[in-house]
Amino acid sequence: MEFPELIILDVGHGNCALLRDTEGTVLIDCPPGAVLPETLHHLGITEISHVLISHADQDHVAGIPQLLLNESIKVNNIYLNSDWLRDTEIWKDVLSALRDARRRSGVKV
Repeated sequence: MEFPELIILDVGHGNCALLRDTEGTVLIDCPPGAVLPETLHHLGITEISHVLISHADQDHVAGIPQLLLNESIKVNNIYLNSDWLRDTEIWKDVLSALRDARRRSGVKV
């Protein structure tokens, strides 16, 4: 890859973007559904250097458990906004997936 590449995904309500360059891939927000996993597969992305989460609304975080359980993708680091003090069911699921991923594969949060 000669130049950095920014890919904005159409995920319906919410945001999701991939930034790729020679150093790796950055994922900005992680919505639920099939668009993100299908795009990662289509682009041959097997490692995500950094996941940046803008805030804890469902349409920005609900795909984290699915991403972390995908054995064909390695996630190195996840950065959470200070908005992480939410008390929603989806956020509890995300926190559980993050704890599991830290133990299982060394994801840094």
